[in-house]
Amino acid sequence: MSVNRASRLLGLPQRTLNRQLNEDGNVSMELICALQRYFPELSIDWIVSGEGSMYKTHAPDEVALPYYDTLSVSAGVRDVVDGAPEVPTGYISIPNAKADFLFPVKGTSMQPEINPGDIVGVKIIDTLQALDCRKIYMIVTREERMIKRCCSHPDNPELLLCTSPNYPDFTLRKEDILSLYEVTLKICEV
Repeated sequence: MSVNRASRLLGLPQRTLNRQLNEDGNVSMELICALQRYFPELSIDWIVSGEGSMYKTHAPDEVALPYYDTLSVSAGVRDVVDGAPEVPTGYISIPNAKADFLFPVKGTSMQPEINPGDIVGVKIIDTLQALDCRKIYMIVTREERMIKRCCSHPDNPELLLCTSPNYPDFTLRKEDILSLYEVTLKICEV
C-alpha cells in the first residue's frame, strides 16, 4: 500500500505518515489508534514492539474477514475491473464464517435473494467442474465482476450458462474467467 493510500485510508496527513515511517521512526498514538481502527485483526503488541504474532488470536470459531466496501461487484450493473490492487476497508469478525472476504452488493439482478446493499462473503472455487446451478457465484473476468448462478452449458463444455432472476440468461466462455468464488455468506442490509 502506498503512503498516499494509507494516509487517505487512515485519515492521517501524508507528511506525518512519511515522517513517522521514513525519518524518525517514532510512531504516534494517533497512528496506532488509526491502524487498530482499520485493521482490528493486527495485534497492538506487535504494532508497538514488533514482537509476537502480527495478528490477534481469535476464538477457534471466529474469523476476521477482510471487508471491501468499494469493491466493484455487480449484480445487474456492469462495472469494469480496472486491475488496481484492492485494499480492505476493514475487517469483520464473524463466528464460523466460511468465506475469504466480504463486500456489499450493487444492482438488482439477484433480487429477491440478494438485494443491493446486502453484504456477501465469498470463498474461492478452484475448479469449474462441479458447479451447482442452485448456488450463487461471483465470477471475475477481465471486464467485470458479477454475481450470478452458473453451471456448465448443456450443449457446449467450453461455456458456462449464467442465470439470474431479473435478467436474461447468457453464456460465458470458461477461458475468460479469471477467478470464481462461491457466495457462502449473506448479511442483509438493515
